[in-house]
Amino acid sequence: MVQLSKQKLKPPILDKLFILLFDVLGKNRNQIEFNNLINGLFSPVEKVMIAKRVAILFLLVQEEEWNTIREILHVSLSTVSKCQMMLLG
Repeated sequence: MVQLSKQKLKPPILDKLFILLFDVLGKNRNQIEFNNLINGLFSPVEKVMIAKRVAILFLLVQEEEWNTIREILHVSLSTVSKCQMMLLG
């Protein structure tokens, strides 16, 4: 399970962190470089969680039924719901 410090970051710092993360992940990379980066940043469990959430978002954009997404990816309907809320903004 992921553990975060109880001390909250100030919003400007958090914004800068996300800009940096986007910059690092958004650069054009080949498959090997991308895998090395992801393996260095995330644990095996985190990688699966992130991949599932990206897949949920993709399937929602493709207008797949929630129950189908749940069955394919073995996630809860609440997880699908949270991803749907992210898409809605």
